[in-house]
Amino acid sequence: YKFPAVALSSITNRVTGVALTGAMSAGGIIALVGGAEAVPMTMEMFKANAPLAVVPVKFALSFPFVFHTLGGFRHLVWDSTTKGIDNESANASSLAIFGVSAAAS
Repeated sequence: YKFPAVALSSITNRVTGVALTGAMSAGGIIALVGGAEAVPMTMEMFKANAPLAVVPVKFALSFPFVFHTLGGFRHLVWDSTTKGIDNESANASSLAIFGVSAAAS
């Protein structure tokens, strides 16, 4: 059985929402515990100690933001105009969101 693109994009949208919540919460906790300079200092320390991980981490942080934002815009269009809700359009927009998110990340 193969999940349709619409189902995968729905699941991915939920997962990216959780990931963004976790990332923002972690950043807030780091700043709360270590002060305002703790977040930039943590990022610099990470870059110095794991330079090969910088690009994958940037992708891991930017992909959820882009994907969740585009998914939100798609739902806004669906809710306000009811256009694009048919199976063919929803499938095409799901694939487009995956592609644009990967390219922009």
